[in-house]
Amino acid sequence: MIQGFVAELSAKALGYTLEAIVRFKPFPGKVHLLSEMIVMTDRIVQCDKVTGEDAFVARILLKDISELDEVLEAFSAHASTQTSVVKSSPVRMRSPPPA
Repeated sequence: MIQGFVAELSAKALGYTLEAIVRFKPFPGKVHLLSEMIVMTDRIVQCDKVTGEDAFVARILLKDISELDEVLEAFSAHASTQTSVVKSSPVRMRSPPPA
């Protein structure tokens, strides 16, 4: 079943040369505030709420590595973070296989 059509913008064409994956571990009582901040942060282009110690795993777009600290600093009162810089993406989000 087709659910819709989307225009996919090129992050590189818009000046975003790096992508990072950030795991957010909220401080006690901060998960709701953290969730709201994640939704409101335009550099976060994808986020999943997950099980385990980390409540959220997000993808962040950056124009260069110097922006990473600035983006993450906003979350420092609500969560600890672990960050990995994406080197390549052999499999991007794709459609599920036919049943």
